[in-house]
Amino acid sequence: MEVLLKRLLGYGGTIATANAAVGESTLGLMPALALSGACTLFGVSIANVFIRHGDPRAELIFWVSLTCLVMPPVLRLVWPATGRIERIAILSWLGLAIYIVHLLESPIKFDGHDEYLHWATAIDIGERHHLFTINSLLPVSPQFPGLELLQSAFGQLSGLNMFESVQIIIAVLRVAGICALFFFYERVASSAWIASLACLIYMANSNFIGFLASFAYETIAIEFLIAGLFIAAIVSHHPSLPWWKVLGLTTPVAVALAISHHMTSWTGFVLFLFAALAAHFRQRERDFAWRLSAVAAVIFVSASIWGEFAKSDATNYIGGIVSGALSEFYALITGSRTGRVLFVADDGATTPVIFQVIALASVALTSLGLAIGFFRSLGLPMATGTAASAPVTAVFLGLRDNAFAIVLTLLTLGFPLSLALRLTGGGWELGNRMSAFVYLGVGLVVAVGIADFWYSNRASTIRLLIVSTALTTIILGGAITGNRRELLANPYAPAADGQSIEPMGISAARWTNTWLGEGWRFASDRVNRLLLATYGVQRVVTSEQDHEEPGLAMFNQLGDEEMNAIKVTRTDYLLVDLRLVRSRPKFDVYFSSAEDAALHQHAPLRDNLLKFDDMPKVGRPYDNGFEVIYDIRGLIKSAQ
Repeated sequence: MEVLLKRLLGYGGTIATANAAVGESTLGLMPALALSGACTLFGVSIANVFIRHGDPRAELIFWVSLTCLVMPPVLRLVWPATGRIERIAILSWLGLAIYIVHLLESPIKFDGHDEYLHWATAIDIGERHHLFTINSLLPVSPQFPGLELLQSAFGQLSGLNMFESVQIIIAVLRVAGICALFFFYERVASSAWIASLACLIYMANSNFIGFLASFAYETIAIEFLIAGLFIAAIVSHHPSLPWWKVLGLTTPVAVALAISHHMTSWTGFVLFLFAALAAHFRQRERDFAWRLSAVAAVIFVSASIWGEFAKSDATNYIGGIVSGALSEFYALITGSRTGRVLFVADDGATTPVIFQVIALASVALTSLGLAIGFFRSLGLPMATGTAASAPVTAVFLGLRDNAFAIVLTLLTLGFPLSLALRLTGGGWELGNRMSAFVYLGVGLVVAVGIADFWYSNRASTIRLLIVSTALTTIILGGAITGNRRELLANPYAPAADGQSIEPMGISAARWTNTWLGEGWRFASDRVNRLLLATYGVQRVVTSEQDHEEPGLAMFNQLGDEEMNAIKVTRTDYLLVDLRLVRSRPKFDVYFSSAEDAALHQHAPLRDNLLKFDDMPKVGRPYDNGFEVIYDIRGLIKSAQ
């Protein structure tokens, strides 16, 4: 029984045929796939136009188009005889096409909440030529300005505006990252076929189609991490490479990673540290182990020095998110509080059954692939410089001598944790962000599982369709579990982050810069603060930076607490959006996640929002019928 179980799990086994046929070194069917993909992107564009006009067919058109975009490249990549060059070209095109799907949702302006946070930092760098200027929207952002520095340089050299330069940078990063990831997997698995399948699985992480295609620091940091892994894999194939060359290759990447994103930098350190330990544990790789240890040390030193130089408080920032998520999860498993209802959004909207089925099928298929590939991936042998399998050493706990295969396989243990964290409101964000890292391992392990499934029986057209359908389902499921409703350009809704960004709010923010000048201290709701800080270049007041929330004065009667918040934060102006009376917030946030939950039980009253009209010494310099700006400087003086 034990022998049978080990055989089923692949314990101590190898993928004997992992080095699948490489085919001809041509583009093959890639041009035809690119042409058909362009047609499906036109369908995505039509869906975005339809949904802006409330057409109920929009979502059907979008998902059919996305399926038709993904399925043909998957079919070609699953086939083992597809050439290596064709695989690289198809993966690059598919990664870029999925990015374009994200771009078509908002093709002329930023739409994601986090994009505006980093835009504010980019303004300080590009226009004021200063690092570490206070960003009250996200205080930690100026401390890691890697992407903003790149945008500033490229924007000034090209003459393109902020939005245009950012989109070009992200497109280039997307293609470069996919290629580097393919080369890394290829070195680890000694197979272009498995490498391309692993890249496809990685595209199924819930951030790939959305967050990792947006103007945010993790977008560039994850590419630097992948580049570092690829360089380390190259080093493993050249044991005679001098130490100074090893450090010369890795140090720039480590420094760029440290400057770009805190969590990704420390994740890289942990990955390289455990890879070094795995290499030390397997005696054949002792020299390589010391090289990996040196890379881990460089990342650690770079992150530590940059943290001190930038006076970073990222540790507290990350610690608060992680501790809050784990506390909620602990409360859930101990029964002291209830968790989130699956497939029900914060505003009560329920996910249609078809999307629930696809999302659950995606998780089930990924889990099946992990179960099949786990021990087989642990057993991948170390490859030599010629990409041929090295002699197999003795097996211990299913491990052979491939340090990166061991670490990536063990990384998949975070997959069930990332799913479990999504069962709580506070843990959802952490679980979602984990997917970008966890899927580095999930990609390899599931790809190895597919390879074993393919070669355990005779290859056939039926088997091709089964595997391709499963992979397409996994990718679509990842897009659904990320945030399905943000993939399309939904009509305006109040207090709904990107869905609330529209021309009227932008116009009001620009008016403040034109007629009042920049740098005034403004209080407003979560969405209008984004616009005031970027289009208006104002100093918005937030609880994250100023430790008080004067915006609450809009919702409540003006009592001592509200007056004190206005006074302490030295707020000059208050922008009131009367459209907030229409509905409760989409994400249970009017101002910040720390606000009182009782605030979300019902929408604010119009009389409360307009109470400043009757107050003496309060000016009203702007009113477009839906948004009102109050000058409350006189109110503060009268209270002193």
